[in-house]
Amino acid sequence: YVREADVNESDEVTRGKAERCFEQAVSDDFYKGIKSDPAMNATMEQLKAESIRMCAVVKRQLASSEFANLATELAFGSADAPAVEVEFDGGKFSLVGKIDRVDVKDDRFIVIDYKSGSSASKYSEKDLFLGHKMQLLVYVKAVKDLYGKRPAGFYYFNIHDNFTEIGQNKVYFYNGRTLNDLDVASAIDVNLRGGVSEVLELKLTSKGELYKSRNLLTDEQFDNQIEYAFILIRNAGNLMKRGYAAVNPYKGTCDYCDYKDICYFGDVYNYDAREVKDTVGRDTIDITVKK
Repeated sequence: YVREADVNESDEVTRGKAERCFEQAVSDDFYKGIKSDPAMNATMEQLKAESIRMCAVVKRQLASSEFANLATELAFGSADAPAVEVEFDGGKFSLVGKIDRVDVKDDRFIVIDYKSGSSASKYSEKDLFLGHKMQLLVYVKAVKDLYGKRPAGFYYFNIHDNFTEIGQNKVYFYNGRTLNDLDVASAIDVNLRGGVSEVLELKLTSKGELYKSRNLLTDEQFDNQIEYAFILIRNAGNLMKRGYAAVNPYKGTCDYCDYKDICYFGDVYNYDAREVKDTVGRDTIDITVKK
């Protein structure tokens, strides 16, 4: 839908486009069995309603932004864009992936990754520190290398239908980090000029300046978070090359592991999972990279 969206179109036109996009998507052979199963009818109708709703949300986002869509489903490691290569001691990774959305204005860009789960759509420096949330930083590096532009923001966006009004505060917002620059942030969401950006979770002081927020990063901090992600990737390559395969998870990781029922950790091996109890923030990443 993003490719053909017109911010000036009526809600009826948006709905028609959304319905066509949905029907095109489910015409794939993958969905034939689901569509022919009467027990799945309600699920398909729910997916359709959610899809139509999200297209309306995306139109509102685009209408409130000076950033215009440059690419959707941008596949790096394909004919669209080169893979992101990461060298480690005696080896090299070629990272490939598909970026849901890239929007640009002048020499700045933002990347947006759609998530269907609320927990998957959260970003924090602690998650990055533990190596759990490196995806967006790899996306930023891929776009930066491809277009030669600088990042203005990177975000997860939770797709959902919680039966609330689309315009209600904080129903839909970007979860990630934004450049600590009033002009740039206001261009991502022009509503910020009025004092508050719900989508960016930012607001202005009485003097018209950005309130301090954990969601804001300087250019240097953008670079540090990208570099930190790639430090972890390089370290992973070095450990893999050495044959390191110890069962040594962080706390909470086992909760969603597909192999926990056949793993000895916490059972035969009565170990405690690793845990970082200290507060982890932007400064933590900055200091670690500098070291």
